[in-house]
Amino acid sequence: MNYIILAVLLIFLIVDYRKAIIFISVFAINLGFFKFPILGSIWDFIAFIAIVLFIIQNDGIKIISHPLFKCMILPFLSVCISMHAFSFIHLTEVIIQYIFPIILFYSIKTEKDIRFYVKCMIALLIMSILYCFYEEYTQTNPIMEWCYQHQERFKWMTHRSINVQERFGFKRSQSFYAGEAAFASVCIYYWFIILMIKKSNWRVIKKPLQFSLLIILPFCVLLTGTRSAYIAFIIVAMSLLSWNTFKNNKLLYITFACVIVLLIPYFNIIYDSIINSNNYEIGSSAEMREGQWDIAKSYMTKNLWFGNGLGYHAELLKSNVPGIYGLEGMWLPIMINRGLFGVISVAAGYIITLIYLIKEKQYSLIWVLVSFLTFKTITTVAGVGQTYYLFIIVFLIRFYDIRENSRKIQGSNFYCNTNI
Repeated sequence: MNYIILAVLLIFLIVDYRKAIIFISVFAINLGFFKFPILGSIWDFIAFIAIVLFIIQNDGIKIISHPLFKCMILPFLSVCISMHAFSFIHLTEVIIQYIFPIILFYSIKTEKDIRFYVKCMIALLIMSILYCFYEEYTQTNPIMEWCYQHQERFKWMTHRSINVQERFGFKRSQSFYAGEAAFASVCIYYWFIILMIKKSNWRVIKKPLQFSLLIILPFCVLLTGTRSAYIAFIIVAMSLLSWNTFKNNKLLYITFACVIVLLIPYFNIIYDSIINSNNYEIGSSAEMREGQWDIAKSYMTKNLWFGNGLGYHAELLKSNVPGIYGLEGMWLPIMINRGLFGVISVAAGYIITLIYLIKEKQYSLIWVLVSFLTFKTITTVAGVGQTYYLFIIVFLIRFYDIRENSRKIQGSNFYCNTNI
């Protein structure tokens, strides 16, 4: 099955490169779940091939000249320095993380590309939501159970796939993703994209479908039972807080208010579990996280600047070092593996992106950056790459650019009838 998927995607790249790039970016989290013994995940392999094809077919200077290319420089140096032995896989991973979003930027050129992206996104969301509801109704997840039985073909498997776990009165839903946090990421950031499309008044999604998704996706985030995802969602939802937005979205606010009233008992439990995490047997407690932080600091101080080498934290996890557990968040493995320079290099990527958004006057997209950074800091978000935020930001920047160009060209005829 994995090889069939890979073959189809390779043919897609050859037949229609730009559409293939858009499709791959939308399904990036899903493709990262399928793996090969040597090639890594389907995502790693197909993304690398896509970058090579872009360089061959186009001027590679486009990549280097893009402002987001600067995000890759320090992380790439950090990986090179912290490699105790040459690793092609580690080098390609860091290249893919930062370069593929730039390829996506150049692949979205027209209104048709925007519509194709939205169609792929809607298709993925509908499948994810329907399976999520099936999972909650039956209290089973046959897809993940099958994947668990064939772990050699998949990545980021956990026992949650075969053992029913509940939080806040719900079965923790992961739909057909590597974990609950991965499913939550898709719901959160595609919800934000749909919200931005709605605010733009560009009719690329039918209103009933658009409205339904804006209501259902937050509920799916709730069903994941992932507290860090709730915080990440609240941050992106902060983009709604303006008087102009309220005037244009009264019905949406009224609906949200009704939902909140119905779910107040759950919100109280969730809020208390976050604030008083030591009193709950739900996920990671504050005491456990403090212990992990102390352990990570102690290992980093052994090689303060450049860390103990790539993969060192994985060896600690295999050895079941007391108190280390799963090393929650992205920073602890970076501290152990790549040292202080590694931490600075990854943080620099976020700072460069922030400066880029400010220069582009895309202030609303800063919510995505802050939300994802918070999400990844609090928990690992297994199955979601460290630069997933760039995929969302790049699409919305191209969306705004193409929308403005279309307005200038078509004037009052800009708003087209929807095909979705």
